[in-house]
Amino acid sequence: MYDQRHFDSPRLTGLLAQDLVEILDCETLPELGTVCQNVLYRLTGSDAIGIYLTRKTGPHLLFSNAVPDGFLEEYSSLFGPTDPLIRNLGNHSPVTDATSSFGADKLKTAPQYELLRSWGFGECMCGLMRSGSARLGVIYTATRDTRHRYSSETKQQMYYLCQGASSALRAILREDAETHPLPPQLGRVAKLICDGRSNKEIARQCDLSEHTVKEYVQTLFARFGVDNRTALAVRLVRSRALN
Repeated sequence: MYDQRHFDSPRLTGLLAQDLVEILDCETLPELGTVCQNVLYRLTGSDAIGIYLTRKTGPHLLFSNAVPDGFLEEYSSLFGPTDPLIRNLGNHSPVTDATSSFGADKLKTAPQYELLRSWGFGECMCGLMRSGSARLGVIYTATRDTRHRYSSETKQQMYYLCQGASSALRAILREDAETHPLPPQLGRVAKLICDGRSNKEIARQCDLSEHTVKEYVQTLFARFGVDNRTALAVRLVRSRALN
């Protein structure tokens, strides 16, 4: 769970209860992205947004808007799995920004900040979404005001926004996973998990490395919004994903 003590106050100010209701009611990724974008615009004055799944190979983009053509491609090629802001996210820092990650004295020389400035952005902020104890994804935003800095109150509101978005995204991914068959290799791994096989046994039977099997398991966890093999097996058996 998130450590709320990281923030100065537990009060919800700029983020309204109605905002969270609208987020939780979202049934599709475009709908979730648009609602979160509107809320972030009111909170921060910026409409730039990116929603990502977190994977070992790097963040996987699900939704973006108000971002210049070419920016995300350059960002992915330069930082991808090594994004320092995403690496800094955790239980004690569920929300961070460039200033916090690099330090105010080093911000202007940080490669990520230089990239943002070259595309017309200033400060950026991202918040962590979770599925149980596992990382589910992140929400990114950036301001076009080069003098803007995110306050602790704004980060607190981002924290609550990400909590609501986590619940909505888990439901969206679960619905999508349960109504669409899995790719063949992922399906074989899923069936063997349902049979109670270990990663070593699955690797041997599917002629895969244990590392690859672990990545498939993490992919299934994210897809079905669970964080353990037992819950995954239950979801798989109840779904139509293995049909």
